[in-house]
Parts: sequence; structure tokens; C-alpha cells
Amino acid sequence: DWLAQYAREGKVDDRIFGDFIENALKRAAKGRKKHLGWPIRLVAAGLALMTIGFAARATTRAWRDHALQTALERVIEARPALAAFPIGVNTDHSLGKAMLHGLAPSREDADALATGLREAAGGYTIVANVGVIATEQSIAAEAGRVDAMRASLSSDIAALGRKIDALDKSSATAESLAEQARLARELSATLAATNAGLADLRARAGTPRARLASLLDGFAIFFDRDQVIDRAGLNDRLDAIAKVLTQTDLGIRVVGYSDDSGNAAGNQTISRHRADLVADMLATRGVDRKRLSVLGRAATDPIAESLPGARERNRRVVLEIADDGEIAP
Repeated sequence: DWLAQYAREGKVDDRIFGDFIENALKRAAKGRKKHLGWPIRLVAAGLALMTIGFAARATTRAWRDHALQTALERVIEARPALAAFPIGVNTDHSLGKAMLHGLAPSREDADALATGLREAAGGYTIVANVGVIATEQSIAAEAGRVDAMRASLSSDIAALGRKIDALDKSSATAESLAEQARLARELSATLAATNAGLADLRARAGTPRARLASLLDGFAIFFDRDQVIDRAGLNDRLDAIAKVLTQTDLGIRVVGYSDDSGNAAGNQTISRHRADLVADMLATRGVDRKRLSVLGRAATDPIAESLPGARERNRRVVLEIADDGEIAP
């Protein structure tokens, strides 16, 4: 009963255990030849209630974690494009929150993740912090949608032109013709703006710098001390980044960070060491080390400390596109 109420409402009334404790004490008392005094029995009852409360709370929290993780896996299985992206969920049981974090290939995928978790969260609040990376596929899909919109607008303009011709041959008033002409001008302006947006979208998607920016945006490599945390899609992302770098003259910064647990000099050394490790990972993929500017920034740019696990996420390496002239030719 307690678990069923927790599943429905995300919280429970601990008084559900009252009858259980009372009946258990009565059954125990019947089988004993020597009864304990009321103070001792009261203390025993309190300890029993506390023990069961702690055990039940731990059980339900583990159950909630499992339900959220299962819901996340179902969404990823239903949307295969998510499988190559780092996505996770953490729970803060004391605040009744489930934190969804990671990257997704589109806003629709990010919304689907939040919706899927919300159904399994019970009374927990879903805090979604999922970045969207514009992959070549998503840009192509967006271009397709714009093309469809342009075709629809062209059809509307043609239909409106036919309607104006028909009105011109009828007894339509001058006001009606003027209104139709105004609508035609608005549709033409919308079509022109759509064409311009589509051209810009295709131009940005087609340049190597744009592809590299899309791959680096929101991407980080996290560390457990000196070991890279192998997240889903990490190797595929590094392969894609290396491919762009080996086929162009673009360069990147490999920037390491540490948490704030050590002194400034030690943190600087650790952050630079992490950056060197990631630079080595790119070099093994054929990237010329001359294309990489490696540096450490210690604990100078921490992730918000209010988030659970923030210190661990500060142990990371991020990649940035180098400025023109920063990388030696």
C-alpha cells in the first residue's frame, strides 16, 4: 500500500506504518513470558518505526531511480538518433527533483526525453538541461521543412493571383481588390524572407567551420580523476571532429579544467594534463598536433555549484574553435 501511494503521488503518509507497528508489538507480547516495561516497549517501538522508515525510504528512492532510468532507456530506444548522444538523469530525493542532462540532436528529441521522464517521475519535478546540437541531419531536416513552407507559400500566392484575376473580371469593389493585393504583397515578402533564410541555413551548414562548430557546441569530455569517463557516443564524436580537422586547415583549443579541491598550482597541472590526454586522443585519429592549442585553466570556470555532482563535472576538457592566426600554418 505504501509503495502504491508513493507511485501515485510521489510521497506517502508514514502513519500507514502505525497499524503495522502496533500489531507487531501485540503479537510479540503474546509470545513472551516476561513483558518489558512500557518505557522500554515505547523505545523499541520508536526504534522499529525509525528502522522501517529508513529502509522504506531507501527502497522507494532506489525504486524511483530505477523507474527514471528505465523510462530514459525506453525513450532512447524509441528514438535511435539519441543513442549516440551523452544523456543521463540524476535524482535529488531531498528536493524531489530529477535532473535530466546531456545533449540531443533536436529540440523534439529533447522534449521527448523530458516527457518520457515526467510519466515515471511520480511527484518529482523534472529539471531538463539538455543542449541541442545541430547535426548535418537536423540541418537538412530543417532545410526540408523550409522548402515545404516555401512551396506552400508559392502555391498560396498563385491561388491568390487567380482569385484576384477572377475578382477583376467580376463586380468586386475596389476595396476588395486592394485588400487582395495587400495580402499578395505580404505573402511575397514572407516568401522572400523564407528563401533568404533557407539560403543562409544551407550556407552555414555547408562550411567546414560550421560543421566543426556544430560538433563542438555543448560537447565536453569528463574525467574521473585521471581517467576519461567513457560516455555513449564519445568515440564517434571524436572521430567526426578529427575528420573535419584532417580535411581542413582549421584548428582548435583543447582546454582542460579541474575542480576546486586542490591548490592553484596543483589544479593548473591537473587541468593541463587532462587537456594533453584529449589532444593525444585526437592525434591518434590522425590530427596534426600543430592544429591543436593545448592549455589548462584549472578551476577558473566551474559549473554551477548548486547542481548535484557539480564538482565531478568540473573535471572536464572542452574544445573551442581557434581564432584566425592562433594556430601556426
